[in-house]
Parts: sequence; C-alpha cells; structure tokens
Amino acid sequence: MSVATNTALNVTANLRAFDRWIHRALDHNLVGVRGLTMRRFGWTAIVIAAFTLWSTVGNLLAADGLRSALATVGGHLSYFIPKYTLWMVPAMIVVSIADNLPLEGIRRTLALAAALALSALLEIPVALYRDPCIGDCSAFPAWSDVRQIVPQAIWVFAYTSAIAVAFFAHRRDQTIAAALHDSEMARVDAERVRLKSLLQAMQARVDPAFLLAVLQDVGVRYVSDHAAGARMLDLLIQYLRSALPQMREAHSTLERESSLLRSYLGILAMQSNGALSVACRFDAALAGARVPPMILLPLVAVAAQQRDAAGTATVDAREMDGRVRIVLAAHGAIAQCIAQSPESAEVRERLLAIYGDRASLIVDRVVDDVQLIVEIPHERTDSGRR
Repeated sequence: MSVATNTALNVTANLRAFDRWIHRALDHNLVGVRGLTMRRFGWTAIVIAAFTLWSTVGNLLAADGLRSALATVGGHLSYFIPKYTLWMVPAMIVVSIADNLPLEGIRRTLALAAALALSALLEIPVALYRDPCIGDCSAFPAWSDVRQIVPQAIWVFAYTSAIAVAFFAHRRDQTIAAALHDSEMARVDAERVRLKSLLQAMQARVDPAFLLAVLQDVGVRYVSDHAAGARMLDLLIQYLRSALPQMREAHSTLERESSLLRSYLGILAMQSNGALSVACRFDAALAGARVPPMILLPLVAVAAQQRDAAGTATVDAREMDGRVRIVLAAHGAIAQCIAQSPESAEVRERLLAIYGDRASLIVDRVVDDVQLIVEIPHERTDSGRR
C-alpha cells in the first residue's frame, strides 16, 4: 500500500473520529437533564435568528424601506435579539425539564403547558425592566399596569407553544419512523433466518437420498459397464464441485447453478437408461449473473424419486430486457413429477422475499407438458447491474 493511500486512510479515519466526537458533544446532556443539549440550544438560536430577521425586516419596511441606516438596523437587532432570546431560551429549558417528568397522556400535556406558561410569566418582568422600546414609548406599560403585562405573556405563550407543538410532533414522527424501521429490520432478519432454514431443508431433501442412490448406481454400473460407471462418477464429481462451495453462501452464479443442474439431469438421464433425455442451453454472457443458490435444482429434484421418470427436459437461459429468463420445459412422466412438486411454491416464496415483485416464477402446464419460467433481475456478482 502506497504512502499516499495510507495518508488518505488516516485522514479519513481522523475525520470520522472528529465527526463522532462532534456528535457526542452536541448530544451530551447538560446538568443531567435529558434532552437539554447543545444541539437543542443551537436549534433555539436558529429560531431566535429567524424571528429577529422577520421582525427587523418588517419594522424597516414599515418605517422607510430597506434604505435604513446601519445605526437603525443595529438598533433593531440589539432590541429583537435579547427580546426573542428571553422568549425562547427559558421556554426551551423549562420544557426540557418538564419533558423528563414521569407523566403520560393528559397529565404530561398539562405539565408542558404549565411549563410554557411559567416561562412566559418569568420573561415579562425581565423584558419590562430593561430598555425595551424603540421610537414612541409613551404607550409602554409600567410595572403596575397588569392589563398590559398579561397580553404580553399571552403572546409569548402562544409563540412558544406553537414551536413546542411543532417540535414534539416532529419528534413523534421520528420515533414512529424509527420504530417502524426497527420492526422492518426485525422482520427482514426473521425472514432471512427462515429462508436460510428453508434453503438448508431443501439441500437436505435433495442431497442425502440422491447421493446414496447415485453411489449405489455407480457401484452397480462399474460391475456391469465400467465406462458407464465412470461417466456417472464424473457427473457426480461435477455435481459435488458445484454444490459444496455454495452450501454456506447467500449468493451463487448462473454458471454454478447451470453446472449443478446439468450434472444432476445427466445423472437422472443415465439412471433412466435412455428413457429421459435432457438438454441445457445457457447464454455464456450470463455466466457471472448473480442468482440465489439452489433456485433451479429443487424444481427438478422430485424427479430423482421416480426412477422411471421418462420424457424430455430442456433448460434454456437467456437475457431479456435486463432480466435473466430461465425456462425449464418438460414432457412426459417427468413433467407430471415436476408439475406436482411442492418445491415450486417454496422457490416462488424465496424469490418474492429476495427480489419482491422484480422476480417471478410461472408454472404453465398443459396435459403432459409443463414449463417453469423463472425471471430475475440481471445482477453481476460484483453487485453491478446490466
């Protein structure tokens, strides 16, 4: 690995560590109050800035347009920033504290409303004590004029309540979305475990009895016809070479599945003593196409249970409109075995769980003929798409 690559990796790692540190610092609870974080203070500052900009621009337009002197703009800013800070910051603090109370339902709502009302009443005396007016101050209320103080408190309560409602609604939506995501991930994990068990069950149903029968046939044929025994043993070795590497893998390739199917059907053809003829045609360009393991073999595995499963079986795979289309056509007794097999429903269920509506398995049966048409997206083993 080059020095430049090492340097780039170190820089990336340091940036990620710094990013994690920043997030921890922003989400650290202050003075032990859950939710009272620097991130929440930051969002409060943004709200204060928005209110300040809105009020400043409104007053400038009402007076003499946007051609006001910098001194006038500064005067408005120096008034509105402290004013809205006294509105928002105490409200945010008391709501954060009330949010930690062990209350639910209407009692929780009343506690939050009481906290907002308290913050509004606390802000008014402070706002009246400092120099709060611009221009004509003749109508500004005095300490003894309670009738003017109450409307001020109501306005503060109304603004902060609206912001609090928006915040809690957003947090509720995030909580619901997170719960739905966790539920979906749990469902996907459970489905993955179920499919893995189903795959292992399929392999267990296909392998033991089939291998035992083939080994017995190999022994018998070696006695009566050495060449035929050798051919069947070669097919069995090809089958095992294709099957064994994928026992623990979640994905396979069409090349591997086609090799597995060719050797399997070849063994069945030899066991039928010529009563079964098979042909497999796979587009060489699809060799690296990604497919789920054991997606084709279970469709014909039931034929191994019928030693007299005569007829013809052809398998054709090609690309059509960015999809891999695999057609298994059978005629005769083997077609009846395949059509009656419950494996097609299980394979269809696996395809639905893996690809959703992007994949399909169609069973088309007419008298002694059956066609199984499998269509899946054409995906390469490097996760790319065609």
